Amino acid sequence: MDAHLRELDLMTATATDFLTAQETKALGLPPYSDDAPLRHAELIAEFRKLRQALQRPVKFERRGYGRIPLPLLLRVTPFDQTGQRLDELAMIVVGKDISPHGISFFHEQPLPHRRAIVAFEHPEVGTFTMEIDLSWCQFTGTGWYVSGGRLIRSLAPAE
Repeated sequence: MDAHLRELDLMTATATDFLTAQETKALGLPPYSDDAPLRHAELIAEFRKLRQALQRPVKFERRGYGRIPLPLLLRVTPFDQTGQRLDELAMIVVGKDISPHGISFFHEQPLPHRRAIVAFEHPEVGTFTMEIDLSWCQFTGTGWYVSGGRLIRSLAPAE
């Protein structure tokens, strides 16, 4: 099956597969009718523009190792100044990317602690748990922060 047919196949869902009539009205969207087909060509064109924008190659990479996307939910548990875990302050964040030396992620609240444990599960590989040194944080302007830092050590149980 060629790429164009796969894209068309992905776009065969109807609007009712996603939103109820009540949700559509609450969002201020025009009502959906089974007689009004989804505009596949327009959706595919929008998808292609988005894919092209998201897949731009990195022009200059100062890191020795490339980063790989990390589209997973992560649990961040901070340490206090004495190295004690603050489990009651743990939060779920959204992974951005990871390399052998560092990690970055999105979160909704500022992170006041510099050291933390990051843990996540990958469905094919298992659990990852590591200590990190958070060295930077930026406000994205859309109500989210992105932070990152250096991986210090693995906290995986010994095998």
